[in-house]
Amino acid sequence: MPARTLVIKVTAGKEEPERCGQALNVAATALASGVAVSLWLTGESAWFALPGRVDEVKLDHSPPLGDLFSSVLAGGTVTLCTQCAARRNITQDDLIDGVRISGAATPPKRSSTSPSAGGSAGTGGRAFLSGGLRWARLRQPGAARAASWSSARPGRAAAAAARRPR
Repeated sequence: MPARTLVIKVTAGKEEPERCGQALNVAATALASGVAVSLWLTGESAWFALPGRVDEVKLDHSPPLGDLFSSVLAGGTVTLCTQCAARRNITQDDLIDGVRISGAATPPKRSSTSPSAGGSAGTGGRAFLSGGLRWARLRQPGAARAASWSSARPGRAAAAAARRPR
């Protein structure tokens, strides 16, 4: 039974295969480790919700991205941003079976076995990743605090940790 939920927001499309690969790799690895995963497709990654599109992305020295996506679809939830779908004239009828269209106001769909009820890494063990460039170490609910890191601002996590009460 998963004790944690990982929500991953993918923003990059086939023009940035390494970013896509990182996000899908993290998602597939988390699922294989028993973590509940909710993958959100936004921006150019919206095209991955259409049949065959993710298979077009090639990344050297990586498992096929189509295989990673299929494993996430089979074991987690995949959501396409409502606005991103509308901007690209993508409808529910166009999508791969199992992908849903939903807006930001809709909370991530949880597995029926997931006890997590929180909305952030600090409330229920949920962590958010964006575009494969950010990660957060998930924690068990009730643990003291979660650690995070961002490649965009390497000193940010250390500064935040220094400000936290002990």
